Amino acid sequence: ITLRGREGFRLLDFRFTGWGGKFDAAQDDRLVEALHATGMFADSGRQTIDFALEGGAIDTDGAGTLLTTWQCLHQRHPDLGRAELTARLGQWLQQDRVLWLERGYLEGDDTDAHIDTLA
Repeated sequence: ITLRGREGFRLLDFRFTGWGGKFDAAQDDRLVEALHATGMFADSGRQTIDFALEGGAIDTDGAGTLLTTWQCLHQRHPDLGRAELTARLGQWLQQDRVLWLERGYLEGDDTDAHIDTLA
């Protein structure tokens, strides 16, 4: 996930778990680090975040609001409550508010209710 700020671009390198561990993702999870090391992202900074988050699990409006589903993020982080997840996502992704959908699973969905399937 890439953020653009006054200092330029910053790559947020979250853990990728292969859609909640359904698929082998060991190589995928190393991709951003390997590409960044080659200089592919020019002067972008990279921040490693030890937290499972796929890009499809969130959607933002570019104006400070993030949309996600409780099912997806709770499945990835069952020990964290909504308040803690909201605070972490808001801080890391520079969002003012996080909106949660209680449901979001669609028949045949391998992603545990990724918001990009709905939004």
